[in-house]
Amino acid sequence: MSVLLGIDTSSTDLGIGVWDDQGPVAACSRFLKNSHAESVAAAVSTTLASGGFGPTAVTHVAIACGPGSFTGLRIGIAFVKGFCLDAVVGVLPLSSLFILAHGGIATAGPVVAAIDARRDEVFWARFLAAPSGLSRVKEDCRTGAGEFAGALQPGDTIITDTLGYGRSSVFDFLKNRPRVFPVDRYPVQRGLHCAAAGARALAHGEADGSSWQEASAVLPRYHRDFAPPAAGQNR
Repeated sequence: MSVLLGIDTSSTDLGIGVWDDQGPVAACSRFLKNSHAESVAAAVSTTLASGGFGPTAVTHVAIACGPGSFTGLRIGIAFVKGFCLDAVVGVLPLSSLFILAHGGIATAGPVVAAIDARRDEVFWARFLAAPSGLSRVKEDCRTGAGEFAGALQPGDTIITDTLGYGRSSVFDFLKNRPRVFPVDRYPVQRGLHCAAAGARALAHGEADGSSWQEASAVLPRYHRDFAPPAAGQNR
């Protein structure tokens, strides 16, 4: 039997999900701003136990790899590397935007997932939702907020995440637009949808272009360049 663990630490919500051969088993979603490191191990253990499984029962892990919170992504991926250290477990790295769109309001048609990237920029991607699943139309990218606004189409369903940044205004222009679903008002069970995408990959070989690999090969996808500090500056 396959037991698939989904983990998403890309935002302020810590999302854990468990899926087996019969379908969804258990899920946990907690608002844990700046405390994923202290909570992820206990959340995984509790969620597995609520489904009647121990850590050794896990055969596959699906993990959100970005874009998203710089620290959150590192914490989630580091946990998966440690979790899989002594076990032969396939790991599926997934786009955080794909998971956000996958877990959005049930719909058919174009779906845009967008995350506040700060500096008046947006991480976003476009998908097409259908009964057969979610397919990608545009790759994950980082653009200015104006370019993002100009790329939206009248029939889009838009799912937004400000990563808990209360002063964010990058999505304010969407307030009077229909079919806009901010995750702080319409929560997404990201861990469970991460696991669901992994289950689909088990059935079809891949999900959103990602394939199974060893945990040691998984890397975060920040979609932002980080310049080293200038001489004389503190790291």
